[in-house]
Amino acid sequence: MNLLKAMWTTLTCGGLILLGIVVPEEISWMFFIGAICIGGYHQTKEGLKDSFQNKRLNIELLMILSAFGACALGDFKEGAILIFIFSLAGSLEDMTLDRSNRDIRSLMEKQPQSATRINRDGTLEVIAVEDIQINDRIQVASGELVPVDGTIEQGQSDFEESSITGESVPVEKGVGDGVFGGTLNMSNPMRLVVDKNPDDMVLKRIVKMVEAAQSHQSKASSLIEKIEGKYALGVIIAVVVVILGEMYLLHKPFESAFYTGIVLLVVASPCALVASVTPATLAAISNGSRHGILVKGGAYFELLSEIKALAFDKTGTITEGKPKVVRMNLEKHHQFPLSILRVLEEQSTHPLAHAITEYLRQENETVNVSMIQEVKGYGIQGVYEGSVFKLGSEAYMHDIPVTILAQAQQDSSEGYSLVYISNDEVCIGYFAIADTVRDEAQELVAWLKQNHIEPVMITGDNEHVANRIGKQLGIDTVIAKSLPDQKAHHIQELLTLYDTVGMIGDGINDAPALASASIGIAMSNGTDIAIETSDIVLTTPNLSNVAYAIKLSKRLKKISRQNIIFSLSVIACLIILNFTRSLPLPLGVVFHEGSTILVIMNGLRMLRNIE
Repeated sequence: MNLLKAMWTTLTCGGLILLGIVVPEEISWMFFIGAICIGGYHQTKEGLKDSFQNKRLNIELLMILSAFGACALGDFKEGAILIFIFSLAGSLEDMTLDRSNRDIRSLMEKQPQSATRINRDGTLEVIAVEDIQINDRIQVASGELVPVDGTIEQGQSDFEESSITGESVPVEKGVGDGVFGGTLNMSNPMRLVVDKNPDDMVLKRIVKMVEAAQSHQSKASSLIEKIEGKYALGVIIAVVVVILGEMYLLHKPFESAFYTGIVLLVVASPCALVASVTPATLAAISNGSRHGILVKGGAYFELLSEIKALAFDKTGTITEGKPKVVRMNLEKHHQFPLSILRVLEEQSTHPLAHAITEYLRQENETVNVSMIQEVKGYGIQGVYEGSVFKLGSEAYMHDIPVTILAQAQQDSSEGYSLVYISNDEVCIGYFAIADTVRDEAQELVAWLKQNHIEPVMITGDNEHVANRIGKQLGIDTVIAKSLPDQKAHHIQELLTLYDTVGMIGDGINDAPALASASIGIAMSNGTDIAIETSDIVLTTPNLSNVAYAIKLSKRLKKISRQNIIFSLSVIACLIILNFTRSLPLPLGVVFHEGSTILVIMNGLRMLRNIE
C-alpha cells in the first residue's frame, strides 16, 4: 500500500509538471506549485516529524528548502522538477524495500492457519495451528501444507521445501525424517509427531530473522545516517555564509547571491550519498534469503566480504553427522546371503547398527535366523542353517586372519569405526563405518583456497579422524580434540593471525566459537543456541551457500563503494561548478537528483543472482 501511495504521488507530480509545460506561461506556475505540494507533502511531513522527534536536520528538509528557494527566484518549474526527481528516488527506494519484503510475505502466506489433529481415541479434529502442542499427532493429506515442524511417524511422501531451503527439487521423506512447517506434502497422506511449538518452527524463525536483518543497518549506512544531521546543518550554514559573503564581501546584488546560495543548497544535499548503501543492502538481504542464506543484519553482510580465514566444525557441518558404511571388506570365498547380517543388525541396539541395515537394505532375501542374542558391549549373534554368525567388536572375535587384521588396523588408524563379521568363530571381514563428508564440502574448500581464504577445521574428534577428513578435503590446518572453550580460544588465536575470521558450526559446543568469531555461521539443522549465537543462518545444510554468501557480500561492498564514490564526486563537481558560475539551477537539479536515481538503480543490481 505504501508503495502504491508513493508511486501515485510521484506520477501525479510528474503529470502536473507536464501540464505546466504545455499550458500558457501565465498560469503554468499554478501547476508547478501543485506538483511541489503533492510530490513534496510526504517528504515535508516526514522531515518535520524526524526533526522534531530527534532534534536534528535531515535531507528531506534540505530538499524542501531548495524547492522553496527555487520558487523564491521565480524558477517554479525547476523547483517542481527537483521535487519530482526526489520523489521518484524515494519511490525507487520503496520499491527496493518492497522487493526485499516480498519474500517475507510469501513465507507468511505459506503459514497454515489450521491442522488436523489425531486425538487419543483416534478421532480427527481440526484445530488452529497456535493450539498445537508438542507430541501431538497431526494428519497431513496429500497436497496439503505441513502445519508445523515435526517427525514423520507413518507414511512416505515427497515434500516441496523451496520456501525453506531454496531447493526446487522435491525431497522424498519417510518414517523418522523431519519435516518443516509450511512445506507442501506432494504425494501421499502421512502422519507426523510435533516436536516444536508453532512459534519455534523454522518458517517463523526465518521470517523473524529476515525482518530483524532489514532493521539492522550496515556500518556504512549507520555512519551516513549519523552524519546526516550535522551535514545538513553544515550545508545550511554554508548557504547563509555564501549569500552574505557575496553580498558584503564581493558586493554582489542580493538576487545573484541568493541564486548562488540556492544552487549550493540543491547540489550539496547528500541525497545520493544517503541512498548509496541501504537500498543495495536490502536487495542483498532479499537475494540471500531466496538462496537459503539468512543474514541478521547489513553489518554482517559487509564484514563477510573481509574474512581471511573460515573455521569449520566437523560433525554435522563438514560431515553429515550420521555414521554410514564406507565399505564392506569381506573375503571373497565366503558365500552366504547378506540378508543374514541385515536381520541380525535389525535386532541390535548398537548405535552403528542402523548404518549397517541401511547399507544392506537392498538385501531382501528371506532368511530364517534363529537364536538371536545380543551381548552388550560386544555385539550380536544368530544361527543360520546350523552356522553361527556374529557381528561386533574386535574383542568379540576369536580368530582374525592376519590379512584382515592388517587392513583393519590401517582403517582403524585412519579413524574408521569397525564392526567385524565372523562365521563359526572365524572372522571373515568387517564393515568400515564413518561419518561421511558432505558432497559440497570439498568444492567449498577448493573455492576458499582459490579466493585466498584459509580453511581451518576445529573439532572435538581425535587426531586420526580429523586428519583423515582434513586430508580428504584438502584442509591444511586441522585442530583436533577441542572442547567448547578451547574452540573459542583457537578462534581468538586465528583472529590474531587473520584479523577477520568466520566460523561455521551447528552444535551447542560450537556456540562459544560462533560468538568469538568475526562472523558466526550456523546450520539450520543445528541447535537453538548455535542459531541464536550466529550472525548468519543457512536454512539448508548446503555448504555451497557459504561461497554464494561471500560472493554476494563482495558484490555488495563493491556496489556500495561505487555508489559512495560516485555520489561524493558528483556533489564535489557540482559545488565547484556552482562557484565558477557554470551551473544554472535546472542543470544542478537534474545532475544532483539524477545521481540519486543512478545509485539506487545500481543498488538494485544486488537482486540479480550470482553465477
